[in-house]
Amino acid sequence: GMEVHITDVTSATLPVLLPTLTAAIQGAEFIALDAELSGIGSRKDLMAPTIDERYLKIARIARTRSMLSLGLSCFLPSVGEDRQKHKGAYHVQTFNITMFCQDEYTVEPSAMRFLVAHGFDFNKQIQLGVPYHRCAPPPPPATTTATHQPTKAQLATAAAIAACPLRALFRQILTSNKPVVLHNALVDLVFLYQHLFAELPATLTTFVADLSLMFPAGIIDTKYVAEYHRRESASFLEYLFRKWQRHSERARLAGKPHVSLTFPTDHGHTDAIALPAVCTQPLSSRLAIQFCSHYANHGCCHVGAECPLSHDLDVILDHEENAASTRPGKRRRKDKKSRKETKDGEKREGESEA
Repeated sequence: GMEVHITDVTSATLPVLLPTLTAAIQGAEFIALDAELSGIGSRKDLMAPTIDERYLKIARIARTRSMLSLGLSCFLPSVGEDRQKHKGAYHVQTFNITMFCQDEYTVEPSAMRFLVAHGFDFNKQIQLGVPYHRCAPPPPPATTTATHQPTKAQLATAAAIAACPLRALFRQILTSNKPVVLHNALVDLVFLYQHLFAELPATLTTFVADLSLMFPAGIIDTKYVAEYHRRESASFLEYLFRKWQRHSERARLAGKPHVSLTFPTDHGHTDAIALPAVCTQPLSSRLAIQFCSHYANHGCCHVGAECPLSHDLDVILDHEENAASTRPGKRRRKDKKSRKETKDGEKREGESEA
């Protein structure tokens, strides 16, 4: 299968890698971002009935949690030997920036379990995370009897915020005028704003207005695209990646336009993660396996590793494709198309005889 090369950015490697990061951001056609967080609060908060209320709840969470890492993928157009850009072909430079918030913050047990299960190293985060401070709230207004003077600690924190290399890196993303791609973007954007830009505004209206100025080239939320444009049966990230990886590979084999990715490895400090081989055809052996419908729909299962049903996405995708190919409506469309082609062929044959 494909290998994804990820550059590990820590407090030790950031000074060396900063020029590489800057060049990747400036040369990118678009930039994908993904944050790992110390918690996102309760599902009830995230599913508040109105978007304004949801924003306020996520903002409160962002002020008390921390960012643990930031994933950054820069998609640079691939240029062939003819020095022409090849549509759909990209060199992808991916960076994983380990972060260590210097303010007190809440860590949720469920978030820790999830991160450890997916290979996150908390020891490394504490030892080598790039230090940063969340943006502090503005000082209280001066009164008529006394003028508020910042303390030495507040001045030191303000100086650390101003000198933070992560904030400088985020400013580079903002000034690059490149589209940014996120998955379930609202949570990550609220955290990025609070932790690397400024104190969050009091209302969603102001926050959205600020985002339009911060990202003039646009924000693409793949979860929104999956749910409201593609009407996918599931919208968790791994499902979407594996499904469209299959689609692209089939297009490549058929000589049709497809996505092609390469991962440069000449900038050092790089780890390689192997992806599973792409399956282009459903297998009867996988169709015989029962899959977990809750995992297939949501990307998680309350039973976890003890679940007796399969969480294998190849199994899930094979069942989905098999069901789609045997759906009565699809058969009718195919039959109608076949009848039309037969009728057109008979018409052409009659015209040639005439």
